[in-house]
Amino acid sequence: MTILEEIRDLAKQLTPQERSLLMTELKIQESPFTDFLEEPDKCPHCSGNRIIKHSKFKDRQRYKCKTCGKTFTILTGTPIHGLKKKELWQEYYQSMLNDGYQSLAKMMKKFGICNQTAFDWRHKTLAALKQSVGKFEGITEIDDLWTLYSQKGRKGLKYSRKRGGSKRRGDNNYQVKMLATADRKGTLDMSVTRIGRLKKSDIQRKIGNRIGRETILTSDKHKSIAAFAKDSKIEHITFKAQKHKADNEHHVQYINNVASRFDTIVNRIMKGVSTKYLQNYSNWFVALEGLKKNMNKPEKIIRQILKQNHAWDLFTNFEEHYKTFIQTYSERTYRCPVKRSWKSQNWNNSVALGMATI
Repeated sequence: MTILEEIRDLAKQLTPQERSLLMTELKIQESPFTDFLEEPDKCPHCSGNRIIKHSKFKDRQRYKCKTCGKTFTILTGTPIHGLKKKELWQEYYQSMLNDGYQSLAKMMKKFGICNQTAFDWRHKTLAALKQSVGKFEGITEIDDLWTLYSQKGRKGLKYSRKRGGSKRRGDNNYQVKMLATADRKGTLDMSVTRIGRLKKSDIQRKIGNRIGRETILTSDKHKSIAAFAKDSKIEHITFKAQKHKADNEHHVQYINNVASRFDTIVNRIMKGVSTKYLQNYSNWFVALEGLKKNMNKPEKIIRQILKQNHAWDLFTNFEEHYKTFIQTYSERTYRCPVKRSWKSQNWNNSVALGMATI
């Protein structure tokens, strides 16, 4: 007797109620991401830890927070919050990790979804990717990467150059600055800082709490980096940009390599990336770098992503974060706001207003 035949015989002995419970359990187990889900330990609305089980919703356990009184499930606020084709999500994301950077057209064809769905799935997931948080130790390379300001995909612009930018050479207020920092132990951070010349305050804001006094910074003679190192009282070894290194040990060759590959991805493979989503793509790049060095595994990253119960907040409030970034860290004018909205767009105002992605 095969296992399937044995299960059928045993199923006949169950009561109707037991069969119903079995079917419910099987439906839950069929979910491709079941193995990555963990019981919630805090409320996604108020972060309180006084939670109890509270009936079920669509065959999933529902919970109630005794602090704020709100209910939620294990999927509330995660990247798969509200997804209609949840069975494809894990395969979609594993493709992003294993197959690298692919156009939306390829993902549409591969998974049988429309362009908007492919775009939304990509950025819901990338919004949940954590930026590196480890401290930089030992010799640490630091430099600013330049990317032309882009408004790709923004509808309603009246001027011809819809992607923004300027033909002016050199450091100007159309250059988006990313701060790239890496030590020799594999810690890499790539953060969008501002549009315009990099300032000391940008460096302090992005990596100030991750640099110890035992760290040795190495960079070209950028005045803002030098001022940051001086204020932080850390050793700073510099060199002229044309020489590319101070000696065989102190250089920024890895950062230069990162800059070259990231530029290829943004401008050639992706055919240009909107400044609004540039931080998402840099997070994707850093995640794939970690996979190359065997620091992470796809399953580990997926597990971390599903723990991010504020991903829905970040995704649905991206436009507000972008507006704040333009008005605070650039001299550009915020134009043509996206009119798209969701019913639960501000379901957690404290997170939506307090967490910026760029």
